[in-house]
Amino acid sequence: MFSSPKYTPLEKPWPENIDVSKQGIEVPGTRRPGQTGAWGLSTVADQPHVRVLPDIFELGLKLSTNERYLGHRPIVSKNPLKFADHYVWETYNQVDQRRRNVGSALHRYFTDGVLGGGEMPTVGIWSQNRPEWQIIDLALHAYAKVGVSLYDTLGKDSVEYIINHAHLTVIFATVQHIPNLLALKSRVPMLRMVVSIDDLSEETKQVLTSWGALQDIQVKELRDLEEYGKANRIEPLPATPEQIATLCYTSRANVLNVTALGGATGFYTGDPLRLLEDMSILKPNFFPSVPRVLNRIYQIAMQAAELPGLKGFLFRSAVEAKLKKLRETGDNTHVFWDRLVFRKIQAVLGGNIKLLISGSAPISIDVMDFLRIAFACEVVEGYGMTENCAVITRTWPGDPSCSGTVGAPQPCTEIKLVDVTAMGYTSEDKPSPRGEICVRGGQCFKGYYKDEKNTRETLDDEGWVHTGDIGEIDSFGRLRIIDRLKNIMKLSQGEYVALERIENAYDLSPLIAQIYVHGDSLRDHLVGIVVPDPIQLAPLVSKLYGKPIAPEDSTILADAIRDTRVVQAILDEMNEEAKNAGLKGFETVKKIHVTLEPFTVDNNMLTPTFKLRRRDVVAKYKDVLEQLYSEPDLAPIADLKQEISKL
Repeated sequence: MFSSPKYTPLEKPWPENIDVSKQGIEVPGTRRPGQTGAWGLSTVADQPHVRVLPDIFELGLKLSTNERYLGHRPIVSKNPLKFADHYVWETYNQVDQRRRNVGSALHRYFTDGVLGGGEMPTVGIWSQNRPEWQIIDLALHAYAKVGVSLYDTLGKDSVEYIINHAHLTVIFATVQHIPNLLALKSRVPMLRMVVSIDDLSEETKQVLTSWGALQDIQVKELRDLEEYGKANRIEPLPATPEQIATLCYTSRANVLNVTALGGATGFYTGDPLRLLEDMSILKPNFFPSVPRVLNRIYQIAMQAAELPGLKGFLFRSAVEAKLKKLRETGDNTHVFWDRLVFRKIQAVLGGNIKLLISGSAPISIDVMDFLRIAFACEVVEGYGMTENCAVITRTWPGDPSCSGTVGAPQPCTEIKLVDVTAMGYTSEDKPSPRGEICVRGGQCFKGYYKDEKNTRETLDDEGWVHTGDIGEIDSFGRLRIIDRLKNIMKLSQGEYVALERIENAYDLSPLIAQIYVHGDSLRDHLVGIVVPDPIQLAPLVSKLYGKPIAPEDSTILADAIRDTRVVQAILDEMNEEAKNAGLKGFETVKKIHVTLEPFTVDNNMLTPTFKLRRRDVVAKYKDVLEQLYSEPDLAPIADLKQEISKL
């Protein structure tokens, strides 16, 4: 999803000539043994507009009543699949009517006992991001229902668990998911209604309705609920800050930020291969993204630096000049170079970007600085978790040295660092205090539903959320993520290693699409399972084999990854990345198994939010990992040869 060119500035803009050296302060009197004091913004202003979620839409509706709000590219042909070359929009007023209709219908069903019966009036949504998803969610906010998001790529086991855990009696779903829900009925007896977000053909509707009747599940269409709600309309119900709004098995937040500003959101087609096409049509000014996408933009753009002749010279000169200006002044614009060189890169994302955000995983300093100079806009790195509404900190505009940090605390947030002595991190470390990042504020969650054990481990009695991340706070009051407490283990020689942090370091390599790093407490080194990016693997193999090989030559690449020369070349690239990331010797992966089979939700290697299911990866590759550990370690011999060559 992306925001449209309509751009509403914040009511209170960033002050001019802001002092970026004072981004946070430690509150006097809050320091305790083994931890820092509570850190927050040096100045905090109250925000009068939003107390509860329905206020967000009401604010956007007031700002942009008849302006466009939610957009999509309609399908013009199913065979072959083709989308329109434009976006179709619904206004805030139109969405307001639809959310009232959907919410009124749901409230009537729950009040009459057609739905419900659990601890809370929960409603599931199983769909990709699209306008209808947002309309349904807004209806839940307005009519005191508890939303439960089912990620679009969830497998049947995860869906079954969530339905039972959240006691879902109704689920809004796209048409491809409805047969799966009907087939699950014997294992999810509470499910009574499935609402198709898509319009159904008469034949499809008859089949699904008949099948649903056999399973004692009503199958309806979204437009059916809207008509029923329109005939039984009631006003939205008052909300209080204490009400539970969602049982969040996945996270989504950026569309609400756009809504609060009265902005418009255009949803992409759902096909990553059409992403740039969607961007060129929508021409957004706000693009929230993740490092994997931004790294690819960086890698493609930097290929221009290798061009021979005048083109390569101009590109290198432009990058050098703008980086110098950025790091000296914080200004990422340049009248000449932006027009001559970077205009073409900006066109990749539609040419109208004013705000670009990176989150969810680490991103390198080089990439962040390049994005700032290439797009000549505000480029923000943020840090957060689902448990605190996705935002803890963010970088400040005009800060020339913020790359490599995740910025200062948000106005609603307090941060403190707690000693992790086993890893050597303490609040007394110099020059900067270090420790586990703990967060407190009104945006933090109340706990894990029906999971007291994990709630007690994560949320302490004073309301601090223990993130499991290790950070340091620099002299400017900015937070830097430096390690990971979870998935920490001790190698046989006594060294502690944080496996996720090591994976994140290797993941910055263009060659590595995915990686699982494995340690054994009876061993003194790490091994890994590596999924290379075919686009980057093909030129590496071509160079080794002395002939051109395309990324599409999957059979050749599948054979190549069994070649010890190719495996060693991949490991050499990884060693360079480890050196760049400053990994210690015992933190580097010594042996790898290479596979072209990606980790996915479908093969149970990833969670719905695309995090590794470590136990499932270990189970699948158990024999491979044992084989890697049984092979002789040639690294010491190679190191010895290198040392001898220096004599």
